[in-house]
Amino acid sequence: MGADSTLVFYGVRQLIPVDGNDDTVDDRLYVYETNTHPTQVNAKRLGLDADLWSDENDELYLYIGRRIAILSAERLDHLYYGYLELNEAKLALISAEVKAGLAQLDIADTPALHFDWRPQYH
Repeated sequence: MGADSTLVFYGVRQLIPVDGNDDTVDDRLYVYETNTHPTQVNAKRLGLDADLWSDENDELYLYIGRRIAILSAERLDHLYYGYLELNEAKLALISAEVKAGLAQLDIADTPALHFDWRPQYH
């Protein structure tokens, strides 16, 4: 059983290329699905989150930065900052930590606040 869910994330979003029908697609996805891709490993080493998330078109994205929450009727336990009141000081701290981590990962993309909704049935 599942439910609609929304990822709330501060950081960058990178498209994971899954083009092709050959055996290498499964191998390429496996490293992301097992959290063993070098970007995921290094992000976690730096204290960042690295979440794999798909959209309504089943395109896969890697979010690198800070997971704020995963919101759904079945996963309300995934509220990482209480009831989601983020004051200016907390947002500034998250932003500074993410920017520093991304710089160490040599990721030049500008971080942003992402709300990525995934319907259960699409």
